[in-house]
Amino acid sequence: MLLDILPFGQFREIETNIIEATIFEGVEMDRHRIDLVCAGLSEKYGQERYGILSNRVNRYSHTHESMQALAEFANLGGLAILVYSSISTVAAGIHELYQDNAKVFYSRTAALEWLRQSLIPVEFGGTAELRREKTVVF
Repeated sequence: MLLDILPFGQFREIETNIIEATIFEGVEMDRHRIDLVCAGLSEKYGQERYGILSNRVNRYSHTHESMQALAEFANLGGLAILVYSSISTVAAGIHELYQDNAKVFYSRTAALEWLRQSLIPVEFGGTAELRREKTVVF
């Protein structure tokens, strides 16, 4: 199952190895939904590193189990969470408690640049193998 539009959100590749995820309003992302996303990413990217731009334009929630599962995605170089309000910042910041390769952004440009760097190995000037700091970028 390749990603595109699923019953709970839209997933599209916006750059090579970068998927933008827009979850629909009011959805609760549970373990089953995260497993569907993981299967689609595995099918699309195999053993390649990839990044996710989570566009939090809508309000939705995650279960504890879904956040744990997201933190275990194979080959996930980075999860950039694009927020539009202080309330979204707090909700999105919880991801940083579960995984060290997640970062919250108010700027789409900054989020994409960070994701690009998260896909480049350190020996080539990227940050792919470094621990990420837990900050919000404005």
